[in-house]
Amino acid sequence: MGRWFEIRSDAPSDAWPLPQEAVVREGAPYPLIRVAPLLGRALRAEFPQISRTWVGSGAYDGELLWLTAAEVSILSEEWSRFTRICRREEFIRGLDGRALFERLRESSLEPARLEEDLIEFGGWLSKAARLGYSLRLLI
Repeated sequence: MGRWFEIRSDAPSDAWPLPQEAVVREGAPYPLIRVAPLLGRALRAEFPQISRTWVGSGAYDGELLWLTAAEVSILSEEWSRFTRICRREEFIRGLDGRALFERLRESSLEPARLEEDLIEFGGWLSKAARLGYSLRLLI
């Protein structure tokens, strides 16, 4: 299956099989899982939930990371902030938002769509946070 995410209307569970009707949105988790390594170790503290989604974070249980509704809410806020930084609408000392955006574009599967992807993914996270949904990441 490869790397995948699901926004789900149910809470994290060990039950198997998971109810497919609880999946609200699904797709490839890019650019989300590519952001943390670009931030560098020092700046990851500014984005703890984004940093958890990185494949090398150590937060995954095997190949799975399941964020609760509360964690999705924090992730949504961090994603909005990250997007503002990339647009140079917000600043963090020691971080060049435009350079960060360009590095993310270089690692993107579809560089021409990156800005649209950031907005679209942010919309999904915002809706998930508002509705109290969870996020399941599989690597």
